Amino acid sequence: MIQGVVQRLSIAEQTSSRLVLCELPLLDWGAGFLLVIVALMLSINSFWTSAVLALAIALYFLLAGRVRLIEFDISAETMQIHYQTPLKRNTVNTIKLETIQRAYLYTGDDEGTQIILVRRDGEELGISVYSDDIASWKEPIVVAVNAILYEAHKTSTSEVSISTEKSKQL
Repeated sequence: MIQGVVQRLSIAEQTSSRLVLCELPLLDWGAGFLLVIVALMLSINSFWTSAVLALAIALYFLLAGRVRLIEFDISAETMQIHYQTPLKRNTVNTIKLETIQRAYLYTGDDEGTQIILVRRDGEELGISVYSDDIASWKEPIVVAVNAILYEAHKTSTSEVSISTEKSKQL
């Protein structure tokens, strides 16, 4: 159950043509914050070497914490997964929106849930942590993802029909 609190997707941006989901590295940032507190307590007691070491480790945790961004963009016709740190941004996966059929909320026997994307070939991709959450935060994300996929498929279908009409006229 704690995973749903620590690893939680949220909607960072939502328009009719773009959806950005964000997952913050709360565990890394929490560990960094605790180490800063430890460094402060060590420096008060004049343990300077240990305080500097704790501060260096805290800085590492804060800088290494990766924010995961899942970006659905109709104009680019892609879903991209990025990992953002304060120092760099890596795109780790790019999937064409036309290959993604829909999103649904999988519920296991133990009442745990996970957001799943279904590709047109039947392959499934989990984009959230599997957890039994106290608060329901996954349903709005499923609705938002399905809305952006609906718009993407509607746009790609109309483009295909226009190109088909032009080829018939020739």
